[in-house]
Formats: sequence, structure tokens, C-alpha cells
Amino acid sequence: MARIVVIGGANVDIKGRVDGPFIAATSNPGRVSEAAGGVARNIAHNLGLLGADVALIARIGDDERGYYLRRATGSAGVDVDGLIVGGDPTGAYLALLDGEGELLAAVNDMAATEGLTPHDLEARQPILAKASFIVADCNLSPACLNWLVASARRSGTRLLIEPVSVAKSMRLLEITDRVAIHAITPNRQQLEALTSQERACRRSRCACRIGLCPRRRPLRPGGGSGGRAGSISAEHFRPCHDGNCRCDGSGRCGRCRSRLRPRRGPWPWRGGAPRSGRRRPEVALQFVGRRRHVAC
Repeated sequence: MARIVVIGGANVDIKGRVDGPFIAATSNPGRVSEAAGGVARNIAHNLGLLGADVALIARIGDDERGYYLRRATGSAGVDVDGLIVGGDPTGAYLALLDGEGELLAAVNDMAATEGLTPHDLEARQPILAKASFIVADCNLSPACLNWLVASARRSGTRLLIEPVSVAKSMRLLEITDRVAIHAITPNRQQLEALTSQERACRRSRCACRIGLCPRRRPLRPGGGSGGRAGSISAEHFRPCHDGNCRCDGSGRCGRCRSRLRPRRGPWPWRGGAPRSGRRRPEVALQFVGRRRHVAC
């Protein structure tokens, strides 16, 4: 069986949920729960439950929470011999939830994981040498990520990196040899941040809502297809028609957009923008970002 080695965060999740309305600056009755957590640890735990041959490399403290994480992870069938004990206390995530389970505030102490160094990984080389697949999360420092990428290139081992969050996904940009990464697993927000596409995605959604359909064929006047385009994030919007589109005569609604042509008013954009938009949407989107439009 192929062996998987998972490297990254391991911490204890502590959640407090109030029973009734939350009152700030005082004690609130509620319930407190504690569970094993951490992105890398959770991945290893689930792989172990699925019957995979998996090992975990992470840093935990020499404390009760650290022992708890070792027991909980080992009970799922994960090899925990690669755990590094000592240094900072075991990481903890403390969350305060309201009565409906919505997050009110949270504190994340990941000092133990952030204390993991390339020297620690070098000391676990015998475990890494047996790996057919390596999974790392972006709780690791850029120095550790670069070390893992270099090690994976030398050994030919496939390396997958989980970005964890938008902020921590930026550590991927500090990896010098990104070609050696087999795969990353970002969500949409993380991918937009990594590719600097947040503004482009917002403008694309705006363009779809107002009826600027980036297609080569022209929009038929009155065809009701103004909102049928999808944004680059695979979102789709309803066609504009009299029933769902408010038209105030300003020419800003999706139905009016679909009827407008260059050099014909009313016209809130520069002439020719929609004609360019059908062929090169990135040209027309700069005009979209300058105004607030009536949403369909």
C-alpha cells in the first residue's frame, strides 16, 4: 500500500456556545466542547479512518493537550512516531459562538506549528523517504514549504499543498520552485487571491448582472438574454425581463443594456465598450468598475 505522509498543523479546537442571547463584557451561560483539530492532523485522521497507510509530522507541546492529540490521532490508525514534542505549548483554536452557532470571535494560537523548522523535517527524513505521497498545509512556514518542495523534487515524490486560508495561502507565492508541486487545493476565494483576480471577479459578476454578455455573437435587442451570462466563478444570473428587472429610464438595467448599441443613448459607458466586451471582456470590465448599477 502506498504510504502518505501529512505535515502541518495539529491543535485542539475549543468551542464555547452560549445558551441564549450573547451579552458582551460578562459571563454567559453555555456549553464548552473540546476536540482534536488542525488541518494536517484532520487530513491524516480521516485518511487513517479510511484505511490508508498514513503518518503525521507535526509539532505539539509537552502537555496534556499534546498527549490528547497523540492518543486521538493514533486511535484512527495514524502513525504518530513523527510527532515532534517540546517547545511551545500545543496549539489551540478558541471560538466563541452565539446561540445559533454563528461565530462571534476566535483566537488561534499556532506558535507550536510555526516553530517547526526545516531542521525538524530533516530529522524526519527516514519517514519522508518511505512516502509515496506527501501532503502539507500552509500552516508551515515558507522555509519549511520550500524545503519540502526541494525534497520532493529530489526524490520524485508527489507533493500536495492545502492553502488553509486566504492569508496563509500567500505563503505559496514565496515558494521558489512551484513547478515541483504536484497539486494545490484552494477554494475560490484562495484561488482569486493567489491569482490577483479578486477585482476581476467582482467586475465579471457585475458585468453579468447588468447584461454585458461576453460572447462573440451580438445580443439581440429585447431578447431577454442580458443576464444569461456566467461569471468566471461559474455563477449564473437570471435573464432580464420586465418581471424581474427594474427599469427607471436611466439605461442601467440589464434589459436596457441588451438593447443599447455604441453611439446610441442613453449611454453610461464610453462608446464601443460593449462591442469590445463581447470579444475582450477585460476591456469592458474597466468601465463596469467605475459605476454602481441597478442589480437585476
